[in-house]
Amino acid sequence: GKVEIKDARLTDLNILKTVLDKISMLPNVVEKIESNLPEKYKEKLKQKDTVFNEINLDTKIANGAIMIKDAQLSTDEFILSGKGQIGFDQTITLEAALAIPVDLSASMAAAVPEFQYILDTDKQIRIPVRVSGQFPAISVMPDLEYLGKRIISNKGKEELQKVLEKVFEKD
Repeated sequence: GKVEIKDARLTDLNILKTVLDKISMLPNVVEKIESNLPEKYKEKLKQKDTVFNEINLDTKIANGAIMIKDAQLSTDEFILSGKGQIGFDQTITLEAALAIPVDLSASMAAAVPEFQYILDTDKQIRIPVRVSGQFPAISVMPDLEYLGKRIISNKGKEELQKVLEKVFEKD
């Protein structure tokens, strides 16, 4: 079946702030970002809850769980898309990607230069995450290996480009 929920709230968990806090390879990410954000986003980042504009789930029930074939959870500051399952014991496992809108991504990349290396082709920050746990104690963990590889790879390309430009610079 399909489930659509409007104006939902996940209490005591600000998903975006949690994901940013857990990007341990970049110290003080949240503080750096907060100082550079438009006011509407500063307030959202300070909230203790996550307020969803809309939640859309394409589901089926199998093997004692609700299988989520496709999930789209949207807020003003991100869209979380993924798939996974919710057990009847309220245990959730969701493999997802957190996509941040272009304007917020630009502000975040301006505040934390390393974020420019994780922008996708649409100029959005996209962070793979794993949502797991038992309600209400849910954990949201970014894929740090993916982020590290992406930052190092793109920074390396930029540095190599600079070296090549110097080597082949014409007088």
